[in-house]
Amino acid sequence: MVPLNKQQPGRRTPICVYLWPKENGKLEQYKLAPEGIKQAELAGESFLKVLKEDNLPLENVRICYSPFSRTTHTAQVVASVLDVSFERPQCMVLDDLRECFFGPSYELKSHEIS
Repeated sequence: MVPLNKQQPGRRTPICVYLWPKENGKLEQYKLAPEGIKQAELAGESFLKVLKEDNLPLENVRICYSPFSRTTHTAQVVASVLDVSFERPQCMVLDDLRECFFGPSYELKSHEIS
């Protein structure tokens, strides 16, 4: 889907997407380092605390993550801390959920359309 161009009504502005090999970031060697595992455990514990404080049931929790190894590993650690199954419907990979870095010449500029 191409968004409407706010400066020129009726005209659509294409979005640039950088494509890379699908296996990038998905290999086993890209899992979390020990410090990252600790951080994911702390995040899970903090999230669990909020759920308990707000009386939110665990069956309402959904963990969505990208297919990258580190986000998958993070989701597994958080699910383990919450004691929820790492299966659907509570945990699911979203193939379209990916972060891209286009370099400082693109990332450090405003891209808002006024």
